[in-house]
Amino acid sequence: MLNRDNFTTDEILHCLEGLLDVSGPTRRQLLEIGRCALSRNNITNPEFMGPFFQRLLQRCWNKNTILQRISDPSTVTKSSDPFHTLYGNTSEAEKAKLHNTIRAFAQTLSLLNAEEIGLALNSINSFMHSDKFTFVNTQIGKKYVMDQLLYDTTRFIDRAHIKSPKQGVVKVRNILFKLNFDARIAQCSTTTVRNDMMQDIMLGILTTHRLNGMDKLQLFEQFRKESMDSGFAISLKPRTIVKLIELIIDVTEKDPNKSLGSISWVLRYASDKKVPFDIIQSWKVKIFGNRGPMT
Repeated sequence: MLNRDNFTTDEILHCLEGLLDVSGPTRRQLLEIGRCALSRNNITNPEFMGPFFQRLLQRCWNKNTILQRISDPSTVTKSSDPFHTLYGNTSEAEKAKLHNTIRAFAQTLSLLNAEEIGLALNSINSFMHSDKFTFVNTQIGKKYVMDQLLYDTTRFIDRAHIKSPKQGVVKVRNILFKLNFDARIAQCSTTTVRNDMMQDIMLGILTTHRLNGMDKLQLFEQFRKESMDSGFAISLKPRTIVKLIELIIDVTEKDPNKSLGSISWVLRYASDKKVPFDIIQSWKVKIFGNRGPMT
């Protein structure tokens, strides 16, 4: 077993790269190599991560066998995209093998800290978009694989922090902010999970005792803007809207001359979400008094 107590990182990496150059390791053996490299030795080196992930995927499918099916007109499932054609002609067992392998690798990946996970995902994504990645060649295929890896990684983080959900939310947030590629490629498959996490983060900002009222509002708006700029379509839940309005009212009551600036969207948003008109009017009076409506 590889161990940092006996080898330097460069020596371990050289050994691992040598294993990838031979045809011997099975899918299960490769998964164990991945566990050794990541969870025991924290190796997220770009020269290792990309080739390793591709070799792992290659152990899931025998593409020559699948391509032979495609060449038989009686069995082919046609599609305008080559990856859809390839995937459509795999058996249920082959599909399950691919997903289970990605899931097993994601579980190991989820055990690292946020910085290491971000580095590993960046390395894999960079390799996937190079000429060296041949498992799938189309953007649709690469998007599909990366979606699955991101989705499974974050789900394992969620499960690991079921008794301390805020820690899990913070870890996922830190990972997303460390990615150097467009994380929206995973949004279709993670919308529900991400929105729930975003709600928890925003509620945490609004209710923390470590910040004063105005600092909470500024941090809330900064987080909301950065999240939207990153491609997350956040839909505020009623509880979050109420907490935000209560905080705005508290700030304005303590300092009626305080400028609310960039949070002027809140009452309009509440109206769009069908909050009763009389409640919104009551909020307006408490916030603005005789100063007029929010513009």
